[in-house]
Amino acid sequence: MNHLIFVEIVYYVSYFAIIPLFILSIYFLLKKKFIDLFLRHISGFIIGLIDQLLMILFKWQSNFYLIVLIFNYELYGIWYLIMPDWRKVKNLKICLVFWSIFSGLFNTLLENIVRIYSYGNLNYPVGWTIIHTIFFYLGMHSLGTFIATINIISKKINIMKK
Repeated sequence: MNHLIFVEIVYYVSYFAIIPLFILSIYFLLKKKFIDLFLRHISGFIIGLIDQLLMILFKWQSNFYLIVLIFNYELYGIWYLIMPDWRKVKNLKICLVFWSIFSGLFNTLLENIVRIYSYGNLNYPVGWTIIHTIFFYLGMHSLGTFIATINIISKKINIMKK
């Protein structure tokens, strides 16, 4: 059985992920949620960039690759665009924590499935384990969720102060 190698998956996903990213962006524009759209795209880009820089730091890759940045931005961007609107939630803190945990665990699972499919095993760098991956994604998604919802969080804080 011929499996796509990880690099091929990155290229294919980068080409096709632009479609849902575009469609979701149009949806936000039609709903006139300009700030939400901007923050969610910024979050996807920043987290995608940090993801790649950490991949270099932790020896997952040797150099900076534009295609990996595009891949990361598109996938994180789509993830934050499908993130629910938290404005009507009563307990924002709990919802954001659960969303971050769900996001981190879901992405760990997805990463491991793709790695097993493309390599036949997890193929982690020396010294890296699944626990590292879980904490990596928990951290990335906590930061990304914070960036994507900073306008909602700041409004909730201002309301509490009054």
